[in-house]
Amino acid sequence: MSTLEVKVVRAEILEHPNADALEIARIGGEGGYQCVVGLGQFKNNDLVIYIPPDSIVPDNIFEYLSQNKITIKGGRIRAIKIRKQFSEGLCLTPSQWLEDKDIVEGKDVTEILGVTKYEPPPPSRGGMLGKGKGINTNYLNPEFTAYTCVENSKKHPKVLQPGEEVVATIKWHGTNFRCGHAASLRRDWSWWTKFKKRFFGLKIVPMEFLVGSHNKIRRPSKATLESKYFDYKKTDTYWRAAEKYNLESVTRQIGENEALLMDNPDQLPNVTLYAEIIGPGIQKGYEYGIEQGEIEIRVFDIRVNKVFLDWDRVVHLCDCFDLPTVQEVYRGPWSLDVAKLAQATDEYNGKKYNREGIVVRPVKERRDFRCGRVIFKFLSETYLLDKTNSDNH
Repeated sequence: MSTLEVKVVRAEILEHPNADALEIARIGGEGGYQCVVGLGQFKNNDLVIYIPPDSIVPDNIFEYLSQNKITIKGGRIRAIKIRKQFSEGLCLTPSQWLEDKDIVEGKDVTEILGVTKYEPPPPSRGGMLGKGKGINTNYLNPEFTAYTCVENSKKHPKVLQPGEEVVATIKWHGTNFRCGHAASLRRDWSWWTKFKKRFFGLKIVPMEFLVGSHNKIRRPSKATLESKYFDYKKTDTYWRAAEKYNLESVTRQIGENEALLMDNPDQLPNVTLYAEIIGPGIQKGYEYGIEQGEIEIRVFDIRVNKVFLDWDRVVHLCDCFDLPTVQEVYRGPWSLDVAKLAQATDEYNGKKYNREGIVVRPVKERRDFRCGRVIFKFLSETYLLDKTNSDNH
């Protein structure tokens, strides 16, 4: 899910091709969000308040929309089609909602308006994901980094440069998974390690292997580790994935190799592997042809310390350990035509699935002051409009 920003922005007003009483407000220029608005509601280049999809509006805005016969369920703004045109979000007149001092182009007014981000419920712990028995999800280790939020491309349509070499991969619809080795917390060090570091100046930091979802570490409890009758590695889906692909050994070997490249072979770096777990029961309607009771992963990133590896490096490392990666569907110069690849149907074992979207990144990792890491998701309109799909995207 993207981060939420409700801003005062300029809108480009375009003709609606299928309705005389409607127009289209485009935010951020070509490749940005578009929102269907009433005819004459705004003039070209007017300042507007733009509220993106997956926002929850407060009661006063909800009541205003209801009075204007705009129906939204639970106060949530969703992408819809209006007279065959995709409409993403909501445009409001700033003077109706803000004081003059706050009507400034680029100003973030999320808190002023009281808009909050819609948070989808977590995947069911019944069925495939299990009930988390014997697993502690309150453990914290800041060295085991949660995944970077991949922003919707329409939020920053001008960051990718025309002709820039990019790679596009399929955005699989599963549950986010991470695992790897991270420097263990001092409180967890053995007394012998503390003694050696204090009296002998030992510089090596102990490492621990961790498994988790995108925002929770899934650490077995002490009782679970000591139990002779309960095997969390067979019941917890995230640990099942780690076991199936031998990821404790794999991420250690990656760390050992990276330590050599850093000319520090005695200290393993923090290594985190990120993947999507897919299979029956993970996401409704998206089994991807995998047999009942089985799971698979698709690796999409590897991070060493605080640096994400270039995509080709990720693919090379995964090839070395027979790890499946997300499928590459395009490599070449960037243009908006690449975004059309998000609108596709894929076939697995004879069954067709609407593609959730694609993820596009430069072939060589880079950062930009506007968005941080340059990596964007392009979501399929067909997928977004299908209300039977989950909101975890």
